[in-house]
Amino acid sequence: MREQILRLIGQRVEFPLNAFRNKIPEITGEYDFIFPSKGVENSNILLMARVSEQFILTMRDLISAQVLTFEPADPLLVSLDGGEFYDIPLVKRRQPAYKSLHWLPLMIKRGRNFPKVTS
Repeated sequence: MREQILRLIGQRVEFPLNAFRNKIPEITGEYDFIFPSKGVENSNILLMARVSEQFILTMRDLISAQVLTFEPADPLLVSLDGGEFYDIPLVKRRQPAYKSLHWLPLMIKRGRNFPKVTS
């Protein structure tokens, strides 16, 4: 899975997180990818629904190793690029936890430790 993710970002430079399922169907699973907030068990900030535990662990590993990075994305950009759109409120401000589930659409990008891409 790690290689598939790196290959996808190697081809595109950046890619909406919620569009990964269209390119890598094996990420589908029974877990929700929730934003990990420091000191908060459940932040109620959904990044992506119905993914595998392996996908979550792989993404967290790649981000913590600065191989990948992310930034908030416009939800319309996510849906135009084939990503899933969730019918829940969007994250509007930085806060450690919401009382109800909110969606934070993300653009996944190459981090400073991303492997060199050869032509």
